[in-house]
Parts: sequence; C-alpha cells; structure tokens
Amino acid sequence: MIETRLLTPAERARLAGAHRQAVDAAPRAAPSEIAERMADRMIDITALAGHCTDADLIEAGFTPHDLDRHAADARAMARTRWNRSAS
Repeated sequence: MIETRLLTPAERARLAGAHRQAVDAAPRAAPSEIAERMADRMIDITALAGHCTDADLIEAGFTPHDLDRHAADARAMARTRWNRSAS
C-alpha cells in the first residue's frame, strides 16, 4: 500500500517555484502568421468601427476555418497590443 501525506507549506512553495521556472523556461510556440494578420485587422477594424465581428474578419478575407483555428490567439494578441498602445 502507498502511504500519502499532505505537503507542508514550505514543500508547496518549493514545488510551485519549480513549476513556475519550468513553465517560464518552456519554449513557446510562435504565433501563426494568420493569427498575426488577423490581430492587425482586428485592431484596424475596432479603431474604425468600435468593435470587430467574425463577419468583419470574413469580409476582410479570412475564412471560417481561419477563424476556428486562429481567432482566439489573434484576439489575445490584439487585446495585448491595444492595451499597450493605450498606455
């Protein structure tokens, strides 16, 4: 039988620090070119219209497949860039 016990606060803190270091050191996937272009268009459209919809992006030349695969990443990039430019 395997015996278990709760971690002490010091053990939890040490493991959390090791996990953070591992996550920070892990290679990050480069954003796709499509997501980059989509983020740029989201910013442009939002600056002109005040918002950006999927229909706006399709009208800008992106396909529904592009939206399914890249919209979430593009939104995150656009939000970060928008907030950075507003600062």
